[in-house]
Amino acid sequence: MFPSSYSMKGRSDKVSARNGIVAARHPLTAKAGLNILKNGGNAVDAAVTAALTSCVVEPYMTGIGGGGDAVIYMHASKEKACVDFWGVTPRRMTPDFYEVESPDEIGDPLFSWAKVKNDANLFGHTAVIVPGMISGLSEMLEKYGTISLNEALQPAIKLAEEGFVVDFQLSAILGYSMDILMRNRGMKKIFLRDGKPMVPWSLKLYSPEKLYQTDLAKTLKRIAMEGPDVFYSGEIAQAIAREMEGNGGLVDEFELANYRAYWAKTIPVEYRGHELIHVPGSGGTILAQILNVLEGFDLKSHSISDVNTIHLLIRAIRKGFVEMITNLGGEPTREHLEELVSKKYAIKLRDKLEIPSPEENSNPAPDLENTTNLTVVDKDRNMVSLTSSLGLLFGSGVLVPGTGIHLNDAMGCSDPVPGRSLSVKPGKRQFIPTASTIILRDGEPYIATGGLGGCRIITAVVRTITSIIDYNMDILSAQEAPRVTQAGSFSR
Repeated sequence: MFPSSYSMKGRSDKVSARNGIVAARHPLTAKAGLNILKNGGNAVDAAVTAALTSCVVEPYMTGIGGGGDAVIYMHASKEKACVDFWGVTPRRMTPDFYEVESPDEIGDPLFSWAKVKNDANLFGHTAVIVPGMISGLSEMLEKYGTISLNEALQPAIKLAEEGFVVDFQLSAILGYSMDILMRNRGMKKIFLRDGKPMVPWSLKLYSPEKLYQTDLAKTLKRIAMEGPDVFYSGEIAQAIAREMEGNGGLVDEFELANYRAYWAKTIPVEYRGHELIHVPGSGGTILAQILNVLEGFDLKSHSISDVNTIHLLIRAIRKGFVEMITNLGGEPTREHLEELVSKKYAIKLRDKLEIPSPEENSNPAPDLENTTNLTVVDKDRNMVSLTSSLGLLFGSGVLVPGTGIHLNDAMGCSDPVPGRSLSVKPGKRQFIPTASTIILRDGEPYIATGGLGGCRIITAVVRTITSIIDYNMDILSAQEAPRVTQAGSFSR
């Protein structure tokens, strides 16, 4: 009646339920959200609780020092909402802030930006933007939830304080991330044991190792008692500002005190008669453009794995990502965003689908596993798709002493070379290429989806949606369909 879904490579299961469902990457995340549904909470309550829990059990992917976005559909009122809480670039972060070491050498594995000296846009204090996670989640509860932030935080607090058993994925990622963890004494102390990754659970271990995050538990308790203001204008904000100021970072108390999650007005988009709810101005705009292009073709005329289908997908995805790096810099106006996702604009894009040359495809997208997504549907058919991230694995590698908070490296999503569409701009909402998505069919809830993996998120969601709508696949088969991407191979 209330199944959860835990999806990892090789561990997907098809489930169904009458009264609600939570799909998440980690079983403890799904369980936390599911318990909220069982106790009468709605989809927003469950999504926020699950997201906060994810900050503890997936510390490599997400955290309260990061950000995210969400799309919400409230079935009874037919209300559609989008909230962007990725954070903002520090106001002192000028377009020429970073020293580009080699314009022709790729330094950023996500966007293939030019290499910056000392990787200052990816690691350390100068890679950090204002964290939006707590603001976004608390506002979601305030606007659409039925439980308090205190209640939503309890599963996360318990897991941070009492610990949870290390699984094979966490152990492997700790090993993979040794370089960044060893750079910071606090990170090393929390996430390593004697300078080594923790041993994963197995039947041979009588006492499996647990990950404890006691400082984070204290921070979460303070937020539960005092509310989000303590994070943005209280003692937590002061601790973040001190750590930044003492190490060359630009996020200060003024930046934190003035941050608020951004509620974006939805822009109507349809794909073959299905209504698409996305976050305008983010990767959702690119997703909508790609689907608009594909709508002009009969995908069913070829099989899902036919070379003609794959080639068309590559060309459409390529066009979408070219649009991303040319039309989504700064903070586009609503009128501009409406134009970009219009059917009229799609005709122009469709008429200019280039055939990529071998040279342009010589730098394939890396196999990044950063970012996490969860989706929730409750008994009343309210739906939420929520994506959150620290940026790359463990973000900037910066830990705020005494708080357990490790901070994002979202500056890596800005082009370090001045004068381009996605170049660094002071005080702007950061562009993140994610695709939290809800789809309605005949005005009724149909699909809630999202993904992880950097720029591949958009292409994965495109593939999932077209597999379901064009090829009548079930959700599991659609997720397991072979995928293609052009992300990362032409974004400079």
